[in-house]
Amino acid sequence: MASFVAALKSQDLEGIRRFTANGGDVNGLISPQSALEIAVSSKNVQIVHHLLNAKAAVDFQNVKGESPLHIAIQQQTGREMIELLLEGGASPTIKDYYNQSPLHLALQLGQQDIIGLLQKITTHVNALCKAAESGSLETVKKLLEERPTSVNSYSEEQVTPLLEATSQGHLEVVKFLHQHNANIECMTLDSEITPLSVASSRGHLEVAQFLIEHKANVDTINSYSQSALLCASAQEQFPLVKILVENKCDINYQNQGKISALDYAIINQDYQMTKYLLEHNANPNLPCNIPTLMHCFHHSSINSELVKLLVTHNANLNVLKSKMEELKETNRELYAWLKNWK
Repeated sequence: MASFVAALKSQDLEGIRRFTANGGDVNGLISPQSALEIAVSSKNVQIVHHLLNAKAAVDFQNVKGESPLHIAIQQQTGREMIELLLEGGASPTIKDYYNQSPLHLALQLGQQDIIGLLQKITTHVNALCKAAESGSLETVKKLLEERPTSVNSYSEEQVTPLLEATSQGHLEVVKFLHQHNANIECMTLDSEITPLSVASSRGHLEVAQFLIEHKANVDTINSYSQSALLCASAQEQFPLVKILVENKCDINYQNQGKISALDYAIINQDYQMTKYLLEHNANPNLPCNIPTLMHCFHHSSINSELVKLLVTHNANLNVLKSKMEELKETNRELYAWLKNWK
């Protein structure tokens, strides 16, 4: 990697070619920049072209949220560089952390020679995403035939065509996009939600199955610290919970609030999901802010069957000490069962 960095900084194209010919990863982070950003900043069109051919992530954002296209416009690298990035699938509307897109920057800087080009591609990507969202396969085919590299571009809503198709469960569109090199691990730019998490939360079982069959990561965490399993369990999507568990997701993952899939199942009073998770080694005693067993008491009526289910799967009874006197008055049957269990 050190030789690659040195070659980049010295603009040594042959050194870069040797690195990629030997299987080097051009997307390894060269803190705080990507290789493509360094090449764009150096205004070296040949190196940028080579990196794009080597599958450099064209929309990779640096610590300021800037993409290589942002950098190219800021540094006025010229139309040839801009066109090269756009041909590689760069998104004109991807926003940095100051809510500025490359198109906004071009307008501010008065770069008239590229504004029209950026606007044209923006219109195309927006139309492609809308077609994917509506499930119009023929329109998607037509638009991708016009500009194949739009397949992974972001619309003004900061989503890709695959994310839009997944959100509505359009399996045939999802399949077509995948066949045409859609990135199965693409994320929403505002919250880092993957297609699999979208499918999991919305109950699109066939789409989720397809994504998993094509190597989607079942444990990717979004910016809300939710995994696909947490998304599915929170939205009571039991079939999605099953397929994720069957594909060896982390069943005991907890978000930043120390909530697990088992917690969500109990909060939703979903007996079957709770039973399934426990039978597949969900831990009812994970370190947490609210003990899992106590979630059974967060409703107007206590779900006795859930309490019994958890206790028979080794939930820590000590957390119920503060509830026993209350149960003695409000639920004598459960109180007696717990006393006998002890």
